[in-house]
Amino acid sequence: MGRSAGPPREPYAFTIEGLFDLIERAAQNDELVEVSYSCLGYPASVGVDPKGLDNWYWVTADHLTTPH
Repeated sequence: MGRSAGPPREPYAFTIEGLFDLIERAAQNDELVEVSYSCLGYPASVGVDPKGLDNWYWVTADHLTTPH
C-alpha cells in the first residue's frame, strides 16, 4: 500500500505524492476515478466518485514545474 497523503499542507493543497496516493486508494476501493495529467506526466486534476452515484469531488494541482 502507498503512504497516507496526510493532511493538506495548505487548505485544499496536496503534494504530487499525495495526488498519486489518492488515485491509488480510490482505485483499490473500486471508486470511479478521472485523472488529467500535466504535460510533465504528473496528475493535474483528480476526480473521485466514491459510490458511483455521480457525487464527484475534485482535487487539483496548480503551478507544477520541473525541479530546478
